Amino acid sequence: MTRRYLEAVEGPKYATIADELAEEIRAGVLAPGELVPSETALMERYGVASGTVRRAMAELRTRGVIETRHGAGSFVRRAALLEGSLPLHQLC
Repeated sequence: MTRRYLEAVEGPKYATIADELAEEIRAGVLAPGELVPSETALMERYGVASGTVRRAMAELRTRGVIETRHGAGSFVRRAALLEGSLPLHQLC
């Protein structure tokens, strides 16, 4: 996947990452039950630190979009409640 740097993005980087992943899920790029890219893959993709990726993943868990299974990774929830979920930057 192409590397995407977030230096020019307004607002928190973790929010942008969470919003982009949520949009990929809405668009069907990541399907229900599918493994979400690893923390390392997301760090490389966005050029950010692990803490930023962890915060983005925590935001997606809070929104009910993903679930994390210890030792297995994070997966798109089969019953993800995406309708009506606003991007984080619109909630602030």
